Amino acid sequence: KIYFVQALKSFKECNYKTAKEDFTKAINFDDKTGESFAYRARCAIFLGDFDGNVLAGRSGSLTNVAPVGIISLEATLDNSRYDNSSPEYTTIATPFYCFEKAVNFNPGAVDADGDSLVYALVPGMNPDGTVNYVGTLKGDDPLDIKLNTFSFSSTTGQLAFVSKSIQRSLVVYRVTEYRDGILLGTSMREMTVVILPCDNNPAWGNISNPVDVVAVDSVTVRTCNGGHPIAFDIDPLDMDGNNIHMEVNGLPKDAQLDITDNDTRAPHSTFVWDVPEDTKDYYTFYVTYTDDACPISSKQTQAYTIRIAPESVFCEAMAAGCSSQGRVRVTTSSGSAATWGYDLFSNGAKVFGIAGLSGSSHTDSVAPGKYKVHVVNHWGCVADTFVDIPMNCEVADIPNAFSPNGDGVNDILYVRGANMKTMQLRIYNRWGQVVFETHDASIGWDGRFKGTESPIEAYAFVLSVVFNSGEVFEKQGNITLLK
Repeated sequence: KIYFVQALKSFKECNYKTAKEDFTKAINFDDKTGESFAYRARCAIFLGDFDGNVLAGRSGSLTNVAPVGIISLEATLDNSRYDNSSPEYTTIATPFYCFEKAVNFNPGAVDADGDSLVYALVPGMNPDGTVNYVGTLKGDDPLDIKLNTFSFSSTTGQLAFVSKSIQRSLVVYRVTEYRDGILLGTSMREMTVVILPCDNNPAWGNISNPVDVVAVDSVTVRTCNGGHPIAFDIDPLDMDGNNIHMEVNGLPKDAQLDITDNDTRAPHSTFVWDVPEDTKDYYTFYVTYTDDACPISSKQTQAYTIRIAPESVFCEAMAAGCSSQGRVRVTTSSGSAATWGYDLFSNGAKVFGIAGLSGSSHTDSVAPGKYKVHVVNHWGCVADTFVDIPMNCEVADIPNAFSPNGDGVNDILYVRGANMKTMQLRIYNRWGQVVFETHDASIGWDGRFKGTESPIEAYAFVLSVVFNSGEVFEKQGNITLLK
């Protein structure tokens, strides 16, 4: 059954008490009959006045719509499957901003049930339908702004723009709730955005110093699903040098935003959260920045989003021969990850790091010792392992030049290595002929081919080695024969 409360004509006839009583009747009726129901309420509420002297509400001072003084908001609810609470809006409904300044607004919708929210800008309503907008303005484009400065996110509700006129504009949000992909209901929030002839730049904070997350942009990070801590900083800046007050709403469960030096010119905050095993696709929280500018104090709210990857990562590391030191090979599997990187830690201190790797494995030279290997893929998925690089490491190499001139210095070209089980070296001239081949590291090339001295030039080589550990090493390149 669907119950309607029709648009009424006055505040006296349609108030929160009346709507609550009607809703209670519907619930009681449902309890008695055992029938599921959906409830829809549409209520007209008078706010403000008509004499043009107020800046907020449905007053005659609105510049983007024809004069209308009755606020109408619509809410829908389907609790036939779940109990549900509508989101709470945590930011002011009458934001004040300065002309020609970059603006960010967010209604700060926080849902107690943790439902997924989808945002839309919609036309304002009155008891007879929708309001009439001025000129080319409309519900999803309600502001007089500079070209190419408007952006709106249906995921976070973030609205950004730069105004091109002094204005008092009606802006209306519709927020739709989903749980497990099922539509639960909608609610509306109406604001009056006031643009004044002032010169105050609002404060703003970007994400920095990400730990086990990847920064997608200045307000979004991504990380991996399940069971690891993440952290990042938010350090706001006020271009005018005003003091900044930070306030946070809608944090994920058990997450913290630790704010220090609040109400100063340089407050600092650190977000810390142990990402649970069972998570949603994304989480959004809101930070409101209020400065103490005079005569107009700016207050704007920014949404910060944590995107969760439906994948995991594992890694393994092993000693893989050495050059003059040791070598470590790190192998990873990270689902659809395009790139990855890793850090090596010795006694808690980072001694090596590399990022932007592709493929499934990578080898680097490191000193012998014990290391913690910390792998992070492009989603911020992390995995740890440990590796011990022994002193008697495996190595194979060959010089890039030699001089078989009989002076007793570098006359013979040898493969140099340790712990080689088998090896093969082939050397080719410019015509592709094999001029030398050996399977014994103690036998080197003296620069002769069929008993004749070879000419001074570059020769190609292919070196293949199997170490005692079973590790296979191959190298190709050029050797220059000198005199």
